[in-house]
Amino acid sequence: MPALSAHQIELNDEERAELERVAGLLKAPFRDVQRARIVLYAADGLRDTEISGRLDCTVDTVAKWRRRFTERRIEGLRDSERAGRPRRFPPGAARRGQGGGLRAAGRRAPLSRRSTADVHRLVAERGICDASQSTIVRWLAEDAIRP
Repeated sequence: MPALSAHQIELNDEERAELERVAGLLKAPFRDVQRARIVLYAADGLRDTEISGRLDCTVDTVAKWRRRFTERRIEGLRDSERAGRPRRFPPGAARRGQGGGLRAAGRRAPLSRRSTADVHRLVAERGICDASQSTIVRWLAEDAIRP
């Protein structure tokens, strides 16, 4: 029989009510519902293997959210900040005009006849913006333009 988790969970009335509310939502993100159910099952005394079997997830996933809840309570169930440098251009920047110069860059020769490296070089030469090649590729994909 598997050993009990080192992270035992006891819920107060407010925490249980909030987790039950989230677990019962039909239009909430799946990850939020899953995490709430993991904590509720853990508070009911189920072992990690039993919870993973009921929720069709890995034992490591159950252990992670059980540990995070015991360390930071409800706040621990939220996503952590992501690693890495923040984006220089916000999502959808091309639609707000920062990538608008891409259309102008393709007037002489269609963008569909250029590689992404050619488009990046053209944008940089003309001083349209200083976006990276991967950002330009993302903008083109958002606009459904395929170089």
